[in-house]
Formats: sequence, structure tokens, C-alpha cells
Amino acid sequence: MMKKLTGVVFALALVFAVNVAVVAPAHAETTTTPSVASLMETLKSLLAKVADLQSELSKVRGEVRETLKDGLKEGMTDSDITKIQELLASDREIYPEGKVTGYFGMLTKEALKRFQAKHGLTVTGEISAETKELLEEYRSEKGHTAPGGFMKAPGIWKKVQGKVCGVHSHNGKGWGVFCKDHVKNDMKDDEDEDEDEDESEDFDVEVEINGDEVTISFTIDDDEYEVESDSTDEDDVLDEVADELGEDLEDIDEDLIEEIKDELADAIADEEDEENDEDQAQESLDDAEAAIEAIQADIDAADDAVDTDDAQDALDEAEELLDDAQDAFDDEDFDDAEELADEAQDMADEAEELLDEAQDDAE
Repeated sequence: MMKKLTGVVFALALVFAVNVAVVAPAHAETTTTPSVASLMETLKSLLAKVADLQSELSKVRGEVRETLKDGLKEGMTDSDITKIQELLASDREIYPEGKVTGYFGMLTKEALKRFQAKHGLTVTGEISAETKELLEEYRSEKGHTAPGGFMKAPGIWKKVQGKVCGVHSHNGKGWGVFCKDHVKNDMKDDEDEDEDEDESEDFDVEVEINGDEVTISFTIDDDEYEVESDSTDEDDVLDEVADELGEDLEDIDEDLIEEIKDELADAIADEEDEENDEDQAQESLDDAEAAIEAIQADIDAADDAVDTDDAQDALDEAEELLDDAQDAFDDEDFDDAEELADEAQDMADEAEELLDEAQDDAE
């Protein structure tokens, strides 16, 4: 494309040169001299065309970006699904589980539904053309990684929306409220609020939660403070902060209060996520253990004429996977524990199929 545009620019310049060259012979034969104004008009016309081509060239350069595969759907495993999960996980409201596995399962589908709902797209949980384009636009803004909170970064929504709505008309099919004026005005207000927050003092607030105990660290005018609370309740925490500062709560800087609230909410959400991961891992462990016990009982009860060796070998492998899953759980690596437990379940199912085949052969 760039070579083609460069060639056109060269051709226009050549046309101008030929026009000037033709004038000289005409002058020699007819003694009619073209006016300077005529030549200037020709030059302006050519320069205008060059400017249009340069603008088109800039657009082509701007459109060079990484795209996602077509046809991605539930049940698939793909590196592009990993990229989508990384992006969705950068907004806790959209993808609270934040699991990046490359597998398009129910959690990813629900996250896509939230993404679509937030942007006014048709909610399907599938990667429609509009959803794919919007995801690609977000990815073009973040590069190759999705830093935590990327999709909630100040101004990013407005920037992505401006690009998409610059291509599609406001009434474009499938884009719903995404490109409507009142939504753009709301996002403009949000961006202005974000800019105001950026200009406020940074208090470097950190919140750590250990059970019901909360530790809040922050800095005011280079003075460091550390406040402890035996409750995760927001009001209780803020009362402890006010006591530490020796001020009434209403007299404390509003920006500091907001930062503490935000960090506390994030810390609580992290704790809930970890608890959720633990519960899911424990459920997978229990399911796998129950399946292994049931199939072992079937193998033990099989008739002597049934060759159960293959089924037993598969079940032994399932038990090894379950042991590994339990070790990971004990180490609080809940994601690995859940994955290994699911593999143990799959192997147990395979053992059951082998047992059924052996019983059929014996009959």
C-alpha cells in the first residue's frame, strides 16, 4: 500500500513536470505565454492531491495492529483466547475470577457477557464481529500485555470509543448505545474526574488483610502512618484512621478517604477471589476422589472373567494425579490443584470406559 501511494505521488509530480515542459514548445510556436496564475493553480491542485495521499498513508500506518483469529468459540483452546482473557482480567468487574488458561469455558463466556453489557453491545457471550473489533481496539492501545486495571485506566474507554465511533456511524448496526452522544458525554465527565484525581495529592495508600485484621499504610507530606483495625468494615477502618490522625473524619482530606476506600475494596475483593479459588479447588478434589472410589469399587466387584488390568492402570494414574492435586492445595496453589483434580477426574472417567469395554468383551 505504501509503495502504491509513493508511486502515485511520483506520477503526479511527473504530470506537473510534463505540463511545464509542454508550455515551452507551445510558446516557441505560438508566442502565447501561459499565465503565472494558471501554473500556480495547476501546482495547487497537484499539492492538494499529494496532501490527500499523505493523509491516506497515515491512516494505513495507523491501521497496522495485531488482530484476533476469527471463529473463536466456547470449548476451544487457543493462544488468542489467552490474550482475550488477559484483557478481560484487567477489569475485575468484568472478569472477577481472572483465570488465564487459554480455554474458552463458562467463566470466559460470562466475562464476555459483562464486557458486552458494559459497552452496549448485544449480550451473547460469544465473540461477535463487534466484540472482536472492540477487543482488538483495546489491545492496540495496551501493546502485548494487559497490566492490572488496564481497561479501567483514566481515559482509555474514551480513547477506544472515539476510534471505534470514528469508523462506524452513530446508528451503526450492532453498536447499540456505545456510540450515542449521551454515553460519550458521561465518559467525558468520568475522564474529567479522573484528570482531577490525577492532579490531587498521592498518599501512597496500601491495605493488607489477614483474616479480619486490616493494616492501612499511607503517607501525608512525607510523614508515614500505619493504622491497624480488627475489622474490615469500611466505617470501622476510617474511624481508626481518624483516631490515628487525631482529627474528625469530616476534616480529613477527601482524596485520602477515597484512596483508602478504593484500596480497602480491592483488598477485600482479592481475599474473596482467593477464597473462591480455594472453594473451587476443594470441590474439584472432592469430585475426583468420589469418582475414583466409585470406579475402584466397580473394578473390585467385576467378575473374574473380566480383564480389569487396563482400567486399574488408568485408575492408578488418576490417584497419582489426585495426590499431586492435594499437594498443590496444601501449598495454597489452588489453580494448579483444581487443574490437577480435573485431570484426575478425566482419567477416572477413562478407567470407567475401559472397564465397560472389558465387561463387554467378557460377555
